[in-house]
Amino acid sequence: MSKRKRIKLLMFTFLFVLVLCLVGIAQVIYQTNLHYKNVKEDFSQELKEVSQELEDVSQGLKEVSQEIDTVKQRVDKHSKEIDAVQDTMEEVRVVTSEVTAYAPLDPRAVEGMCFEGNPKVTASGEEVEPGVTVAAGEQIPLGTEVYIEGIGRRIVQDRGGAIGSRDIDIAVTSKDEALQFGRQERRVVIPR
Repeated sequence: MSKRKRIKLLMFTFLFVLVLCLVGIAQVIYQTNLHYKNVKEDFSQELKEVSQELEDVSQGLKEVSQEIDTVKQRVDKHSKEIDAVQDTMEEVRVVTSEVTAYAPLDPRAVEGMCFEGNPKVTASGEEVEPGVTVAAGEQIPLGTEVYIEGIGRRIVQDRGGAIGSRDIDIAVTSKDEALQFGRQERRVVIPR
């Protein structure tokens, strides 16, 4: 074989190998592009899903934030109420008292037991008013408004010889009502 034929054969072989390489490279590029396209589509879909999840989380955070604000407002409101109660508790004392009833306006009332002096007038000079008037010991000043558990607000307007430091005697309409009431232990709120 002549040198020229060999060179031509060698060149043809080289070109054939080069074409095969280029075809292989083209296939690799095609496969890579195809894979890239699939990855890109998958990534785009996942990105959309993650984006939706982030929107959902963001909405959830907004709702939680609103709930936290509502709770903060309630806490602030209750804190103010607690402060007011604490201030009130510093201004009052609560004692357990023996509460009884007396009926100085009843025609059957006994002087010395149900009243002293004029049965219609209290030690403060005010008229006896059932449902308002109470008698208490001297540690509670006349004119003091007290709150008796289960009974309500009353005003200390009277005194009594047998009333101790933790006793309260409420004015009622009749002796029968006083006897029916009997002796009861009740909490009493007294201003300091």
